[in-house]
Amino acid sequence: MSQWQAQPLVRRPQVVVLEEGERFLLRGGSDRWRRFLEVTFAPVGDATRLDLTLRLYGYPRALERVVERRAAAALESDLARLKLLLEAVL
Repeated sequence: MSQWQAQPLVRRPQVVVLEEGERFLLRGGSDRWRRFLEVTFAPVGDATRLDLTLRLYGYPRALERVVERRAAAALESDLARLKLLLEAVL
């Protein structure tokens, strides 16, 4: 018998609200496959747009692109506070 047992995938939305300059790290996955999502943001220029940095560790590239697209949409709708709804499997 393998020492690693199958874990059921659980989707639970994570709502992340960040103030300027804050960083937030989400952790998930099993002991074997650790998954990390780090989010940072800061205003750019006259604050009419925000610069968002997403770094994902242990996720497939396809999921990384999905999260980036959703984050960009969230930025367009709220410049004062960043509200991300991340539906990543954690």
